[in-house]
Amino acid sequence: MSEPKDVYAKPDYDESRSVSYEVWFRNWIGVKQLKTLSISFQKLQVVISEPDNCKAVATLPASCIKMAIPSQNVDTQVTIMTQAVDRDAYKIWVHDGEEAKVKMIIRDINKLVELYRDVLEEQTQQAK
Repeated sequence: MSEPKDVYAKPDYDESRSVSYEVWFRNWIGVKQLKTLSISFQKLQVVISEPDNCKAVATLPASCIKMAIPSQNVDTQVTIMTQAVDRDAYKIWVHDGEEAKVKMIIRDINKLVELYRDVLEEQTQQAK
């Protein structure tokens, strides 16, 4: 009789999925500019890019993201908390009137982090 193996419940998201949102992001001189926020569950990363030529402004691997949280005093803002050396957070904004999009961005980024941790745990279990 074989020994039972640990079974881990898989979260309810599609690893091949990628989602994009139109957001505002401050450039290096502090001016808000329209950008595309892409969350790739397959590549395990978040990319903030130019909407016209897709040039990446910031690439955040899931390994450096702690979590995404709403702003305490701005309904249209999302703060992406990171473990990066150069920056501890990235702030993005959605258009006024699209506050529901804030919840979707937070949900998707936090699911990405959860997926990364699941993959890491799975790799650790396989290495044993």
